[in-house]
Amino acid sequence: MFRPHPVARLLQAAYLQLPAPPAATQLLPDSTRSYAQVAASYLEFVAQHEWALAMEDLAELAAALTPVPPLFWELLAEVARRLKLPAEAAAYEQQLRQARAN
Repeated sequence: MFRPHPVARLLQAAYLQLPAPPAATQLLPDSTRSYAQVAASYLEFVAQHEWALAMEDLAELAAALTPVPPLFWELLAEVARRLKLPAEAAAYEQQLRQARAN
């Protein structure tokens, strides 16, 4: 029986927390990619088990889709911790604190 990797489940849960996207072809702020391109990149990285790159794509999407629920940042921080990426975990925890304050 196929069971998704625990990190993949966390990434998917975070993805589902994102608010409705803008026009799929619209470029994201401070990016040369559109929402659709970043979302496709995220899905490709998940399929290839490139968890850290998928996590970065989710953070890029979230930066363009404010406000993002605190649970999103909590999930990304957990992914970063499981991947042993302390700097990223700290950055997502900071985003979590900011989201809770708003």
